[in-house]
Amino acid sequence: MMFDIVTQHGGAWPQKRNRRELIERRRAALERELGRPLNEPELMRVIVDTIVATVAERWREQVRRRRMTILEGQGTVHGQQFDLARDFGIGDGPF
Repeated sequence: MMFDIVTQHGGAWPQKRNRRELIERRRAALERELGRPLNEPELMRVIVDTIVATVAERWREQVRRRRMTILEGQGTVHGQQFDLARDFGIGDGPF
C-alpha cells in the first residue's frame, strides 16, 4: 500500500497538506483511546483516512476504494472486483 501511495502522490506525500502531522495526531488519539500502540493494519487505516481526507473531493471515493482494497486484500476498484490473494498471490502471510 505504501508503494502505491508513493507512486500516486510522490515521495514527499507526508509533507503535502500537513499529512505527517495529521497522521501523528490521529495515531496518538487512537492509541490513547485503545490504551495500546496501533498494530500495522490500524496504522495503515489511519494513513488511508488521512490521504482520503486530503485529496480533492472528487477523487476521495476512488482513492478510498483502491487503498482499502490493497489494505483489506479484496474490494472493487473502477468497477472491477479484486481478491489479491486469489488473483495475484498477494497477502499478509509469509511469502
